[in-house]
Amino acid sequence: MAHRVQLRRTKITDDMKARGLDSESAQARELDVATSILHRAFKGERETNAFLALRVLWTLGSDATRRDIVTYFDGVQPEPAIREPVAS
Repeated sequence: MAHRVQLRRTKITDDMKARGLDSESAQARELDVATSILHRAFKGERETNAFLALRVLWTLGSDATRRDIVTYFDGVQPEPAIREPVAS
């Protein structure tokens, strides 16, 4: 049974803007995806894949979230500097 997951655009863009990433293209670059993919995912026109979901968690999540991603998934390249998320 497949489950459809949609990104919460407002929450993600608010948190990204708090990090100084004001444009959708800057947000896409930070997530390491094409702007068109992020745009379509925000609009619900594209199903959120595992890569995009993990990139959102990696980028906006806590240190503990990033450690869990590295622990449970092969092929994840940790960033040199782990940043703490901005309080909402």
